[in-house]
Amino acid sequence: MAVPRALQVSARVGSGDELVESVQGVGHGIDVGIEGATLTHHLNAMESNGLVADRLSWFEILRQLLAIRRPDDAVELTNAAVTGCTTTQALTMLPALSFQRPDWVLCQLGANDAQRLGSARTRLVSAGETARNLLLLRDRALELTSAQWVWLTPTAVDESRAAAFSHFQRAGISWATADMADTAKIMSARPEPAVDALPATMPFSGSGLHLDDGVHLTLAGQQAVAVEVVAKLAQPAR
Repeated sequence: MAVPRALQVSARVGSGDELVESVQGVGHGIDVGIEGATLTHHLNAMESNGLVADRLSWFEILRQLLAIRRPDDAVELTNAAVTGCTTTQALTMLPALSFQRPDWVLCQLGANDAQRLGSARTRLVSAGETARNLLLLRDRALELTSAQWVWLTPTAVDESRAAAFSHFQRAGISWATADMADTAKIMSARPEPAVDALPATMPFSGSGLHLDDGVHLTLAGQQAVAVEVVAKLAQPAR
């Protein structure tokens, strides 16, 4: 699969020693993937739960890798993520694609749909509505642009951390990896390429992949996702 020459995504631009360290921390294998990929034009990533909006996100790691390993290709990366956005809300943002005219779209949506509210643990957006919205996003994007579409699944939740997080407790919000897995299945069943970020972010003792809230990723977690993204983008087109 060709890595686009201009990658457009959603997040704050990372900088400084931490970002340099994050690029160094992903290891030699991801460098090989970057160097072996064919760069084309413009990629846009849609994301909602703050993973890309982090200045040390997998997207910013990817940005730095491309700048270091493929500087002559002048790959443009634009971060368009909106923290807290559901798939329903994302539908209203699609018209921007017609102005941005990306060649590729990376879509990592659905995590915020799956937050559960109150003692009844009702999903913010039902699973059926999430599935409908994801497919509508893809279909509508095809009407607005000729971009290649790539799914990026939600990441796993450290449920023990999420349950103990005081802000979630006060707000009556809970999260479950099973809900993220349901969304991942929808994406993986589609004919478009899908980056499965779920297995790479499954928590285990001492993994250090999640922040205290159990939902957002640490630098190590972001590195793990970056590895999966590059591995998928470096695959030959089918």
